[in-house]
Amino acid sequence: MHADTSAAEAALRDYAESFARGDIDRVVSFLHMPCVYIRPAGVTVFPDAVAARAGLSAGMEQMRAGGYHHTEFVGLASRVLSSDLVAFSGAFVRIGTEGHELNRVGLTYTLRLCERRWRLVCAIIHDPPV
Repeated sequence: MHADTSAAEAALRDYAESFARGDIDRVVSFLHMPCVYIRPAGVTVFPDAVAARAGLSAGMEQMRAGGYHHTEFVGLASRVLSSDLVAFSGAFVRIGTEGHELNRVGLTYTLRLCERRWRLVCAIIHDPPV
């Protein structure tokens, strides 16, 4: 079992940075298909890259319209589940174009090592940890 989660964390951070830049193709390249997103608004399963690109593009546009600039992770912790599965939990703060906090949410993301790359298989957005 891998005890070092640095490569998985680097993939998670690169995913978030790519999202902030609006690089939808790079964002989708970090997803394991199928990929599940669980949010307070509901559950979305992306069966393939086409569906993920469409769904995430809409989310990116909505966030940018609300002044979104980038995401900062807070209290990120990892847990090795198996040699090819790592779960991350903590919170992220969405920062606006003016540098102020837009919102803060909890996260539980699971990444799977697939074809020598860490890919997001399940993203859960929830209340932030207290």
